[in-house]
Amino acid sequence: MSSNDPSMTGSSPREWDPSLVSFILGEPHRPIPTCVRCGPDPSERSGDVSANSANVSAVGSRRREDVSNPPPFFTPLLRADDSDEKPWRNGGARQHTVAMYSDADAAALYDILNPWGPSDDFYLSHVMASTSVLDVGCGTGMLLHRARERGHTGRLCGIDPDNASLDRARTRDDVTWVEGRAEDMEWEREFELTVMASNAFQVFVADDQLRSVLSAIRRALTPGGKFVFGTRNPLVRAWEGWTPEHATEVVDHRGRALRVSHHVESVNGDVVTLTETTATREGETLRADTSSLRFLDTENLGGFLHEAGLEVEVRYGDWSRAPFTATSDNIVTVARTRPVTVA
Repeated sequence: MSSNDPSMTGSSPREWDPSLVSFILGEPHRPIPTCVRCGPDPSERSGDVSANSANVSAVGSRRREDVSNPPPFFTPLLRADDSDEKPWRNGGARQHTVAMYSDADAAALYDILNPWGPSDDFYLSHVMASTSVLDVGCGTGMLLHRARERGHTGRLCGIDPDNASLDRARTRDDVTWVEGRAEDMEWEREFELTVMASNAFQVFVADDQLRSVLSAIRRALTPGGKFVFGTRNPLVRAWEGWTPEHATEVVDHRGRALRVSHHVESVNGDVVTLTETTATREGETLRADTSSLRFLDTENLGGFLHEAGLEVEVRYGDWSRAPFTATSDNIVTVARTRPVTVA
C-alpha cells in the first residue's frame, strides 16, 4: 500500500480489510515488530528527543510493513497493574496510559490486523533457503510457524521481549522461543540467517543501542551469514499519513468492535514519536501506547552496518525486489558478514 492509497483519504474510519490494512509498518499489510525492538528511552539518545516515549513492545513489533500505516501496539507506558505512583525507568517523565485492554488482547488483535502479506513471502524465501535462522523481534511467531508448515527442518529460533506475543508463538514447540532483548543476545556463530521483519529496525532510536543490536546480530551469524531487514524510506515521510482521521475499525478476537487510531506527537530529526489508541466504537479509550521510530536514510544505514562488520549485498525498494529509488516506500536490505581482517 503506497502513501497515496485511496483507502487513506477522507475522514471517516475504514472498515478493516486485510487487503488494505497492515497497520504497523511497511508493506501492503505488514506491521511493525517490536521485538527485541524494545527501543531505549529517547532521552538516552543524542539530540532533542522527548523523554516521554516508551519502549516498543513485541506486540507492535510484528506489524506488517505497510508504509501508509503506522506501527501499532507499542509497549504501554503504564501496564494494567501499574499505578501513577510506580517509578518509571526514565526518571518519572511518562504519560498516563489507560490499560483496559491487556497485552494478551493486544497480541491477539495484532494477528487479526496483520494477515500474511508480501513482506512475509519475502522473508520466508530467505528462511527456507537457510538451515539455521534467528528471527529478531519474532512477535507472535507467524514467520517461523509458516516455515515449519512449509517443511523447514533446520534450526529455527525467535527472540522477543514481549511475553504476551511469545505466548501465542509458543503454540508451536518445534521452534525455540526466547524472551529477551536484541542487544543482550549472546549467540556466537550459530545462525546462517538473521531476520528482523516488520520494520522492527526502526525502534532502535539511540545510536549506542543500535550499535549494540547490530554487534549482537553480527556475532550470532556464521561466517558469510546474512542479515535481512526492512525499514521505511524517510524521503517518503510516511508518518504524515498517521492521523486519527485514518483510523481503522476492526472486530477483535472476543467479538468487540474497536477503533485503532494514531497521532504523531513530535518529529525531532530522524525520530518520530507517536501514540496509538485502541478504543471502542463509542470512543471509550481502552489502551494508549506511545513510542518512537527512527527513520534512517541509506547512507546512515550503511554506516551503522559497516561499523558492525556487515556489508550491504543488495538493497530493494519493495517486497517484489524492485530496485531502490528515492521514491521507494521501503529500504529492504540484505547484508552479509564482512570477513575479519587481521592486521
